[in-house]
Amino acid sequence: MQSYDEIQGFEYWNTEAWKQFVENYILPLHHLTSTLLKLRNFILKIIEKSGRATLSEVVRERGELLQFMLGGIKEDGEYKENSLAKLVRLTLGIYVNPKQWVTLEMEEGLRASDYVDVKIENTQFLEFLNKLNEISLRIAKLVGVEPKEVLESEIEEMLQKPEKLLETIKAIYVECLNVSANHNYYTFFTLSTKTLPFRYMITAYPKLKANLNQLKEFLGLKKIFELNIAEEKVKEDYTIWGHLENGLCDPSTN
Repeated sequence: MQSYDEIQGFEYWNTEAWKQFVENYILPLHHLTSTLLKLRNFILKIIEKSGRATLSEVVRERGELLQFMLGGIKEDGEYKENSLAKLVRLTLGIYVNPKQWVTLEMEEGLRASDYVDVKIENTQFLEFLNKLNEISLRIAKLVGVEPKEVLESEIEEMLQKPEKLLETIKAIYVECLNVSANHNYYTFFTLSTKTLPFRYMITAYPKLKANLNQLKEFLGLKKIFELNIAEEKVKEDYTIWGHLENGLCDPSTN
């Protein structure tokens, strides 16, 4: 292969093709992450509304949340391998203390749900969700594409069918794989042009030179080092190009 121009369907010089890339690969990620974050916010509002937020108060508002808090807790207070409660805790950071729940449940004449509080914590996965949601939204705005709003019906469906939570998480990982540099030439372009002499850049991407004035603004490309010499051809060939902060090729700087 002489250059990336030979790859069918990879039109790095075409701004409309970049918009299509965002619509096909970035917007799904934004919608999926938005769905999980909206579900979390929905549950948080119920917790806030409940005051002290004991499990009984939360479930009184939405009975479906009982399985989210207790699904898959064993008699010894540990989580089962495929515990829904553990999944909700690790992903959304919402949970009840399983050992406290089991201990209080064994107390005769006592309803454990009246004494067990629903807790909130940050998780690594939640940080990942927030960051991915933020970056995908920023990319969409840069190319002028509007994300779809998460419908209330989507949240209701997830409450009624908890398996949808796992399906959404799986879909996020699949979409991340689809947009990775190993699977997507548009992502590869953004990585391969991060710090590159102009000569090598146009060797790999020949049509970039003819469309540079339009593309450097759209993609967020800029000169980051230029030789201080009189020979213009050598100067141009070995000028180092990179990315503008918060440009399309580098949207996650801040």
